[in-house]
Amino acid sequence: MRKIFIMTFTFLLVLIQHVLSQENDIRLYKFQKTTANGRFYGLINANGDVVAEPIFDEIGFFSEGLAYVKVREEKDVKAGYIDTSGKIVIEAKYQPSNDKSRDFYEGLASVRIDGEFGYINRKGELIIASQYAKTHPFNEGYAVVEPIFGERIIIDQSANVILDPVSVYKKNAYQISKGETVNLDERVNSGTITMYVHRYNHPTRSTLVNMNGNFLFSLKPSIIHEMSEGLIRAQSNSNGSTGYLNKKGKTVIPFDYLSGTDFNNGHAKVKDKNTKMYGIIDLNGNYVVPPEYTYISDDYYKSDYIFARKPNSNFGYIDYKGNQVIDFKYAYGGLFSEGLAVVSTPLNKNMYIDKNGKKAFELEFNISQYDNENFKGGIAKVNLNDGHSAYINKKGEVIFKFK
Repeated sequence: MRKIFIMTFTFLLVLIQHVLSQENDIRLYKFQKTTANGRFYGLINANGDVVAEPIFDEIGFFSEGLAYVKVREEKDVKAGYIDTSGKIVIEAKYQPSNDKSRDFYEGLASVRIDGEFGYINRKGELIIASQYAKTHPFNEGYAVVEPIFGERIIIDQSANVILDPVSVYKKNAYQISKGETVNLDERVNSGTITMYVHRYNHPTRSTLVNMNGNFLFSLKPSIIHEMSEGLIRAQSNSNGSTGYLNKKGKTVIPFDYLSGTDFNNGHAKVKDKNTKMYGIIDLNGNYVVPPEYTYISDDYYKSDYIFARKPNSNFGYIDYKGNQVIDFKYAYGGLFSEGLAVVSTPLNKNMYIDKNGKKAFELEFNISQYDNENFKGGIAKVNLNDGHSAYINKKGEVIFKFK
């Protein structure tokens, strides 16, 4: 999952996040240098060698071997792309963009030209002309785009319009009433997309539509989310409760939850109506972790050790059966990554522990609670108490310190 970390630093040179080339599995780490002319970004590798000098106004995440960058030219700023050597391989000639689709997905990335968006390939060739007010990433060969006028539509990689919501609505024997609008979600998933029907002062209705424009089931008086592992999370308009539907629109897990997540790795985190606490269910709606926790991490599906909290206790770790695997004695804890997790005791002692709950090492560092302390490629970034950031290895040794 990609997160934005907002931090305040008092030093001139600071590491702020890692980026990863998915294509070559080369880990590169972004650093920031503050000068009289502003902040600029560069890249180093895991050895601390500078790969790209700090000359960029922004460096995005690497995706399919390329990363979005912003380059300042006098008072103007343009956007282009670099490769994992730090070389600009797609000329910085586009207007800057904050859209997620600026990263490469399925070989295409959106670019902004004269205020409108189109898509380029990894050679920098304009494949889909700039003509949209907003674009979304390609997924399963399709992208949701927003025309200058009108509602979202779905296009393929040749810019053919696959679906438009108004035509789909009429195809399925519905007529748009006065004051009614029809719109699509932001991406295609499992060959389907959610369609919403809004009308002022009326509850939202929604359904799933396939790429042939057919409803999978009739409009439901609830807010339906995208399909996840064969099930669809839905929220009732009447009382806000959460349940799960199958692809035919039949309720297969009752609306017995105050809230819920999509399924990941066969599990979903839910808040039970009766206990008003969190648990984890399987694809059959059975609790694998009973609803007796005041907190369960949103990253529950990323590790077999889940950070959680019971009433009137500190935090600890449980497994997917609800068994305590590490004592509930921490004030904060992070995700286990590469066998280690960062934790903080009620006395503000910060350390890394292993899966036996044993202290791996202790450092004088601050915990940001923004996921940056997780190990990636054997390296983690920490904020030292002396006001500097540093890389550490899995022995707790500082291997690169920024001053």
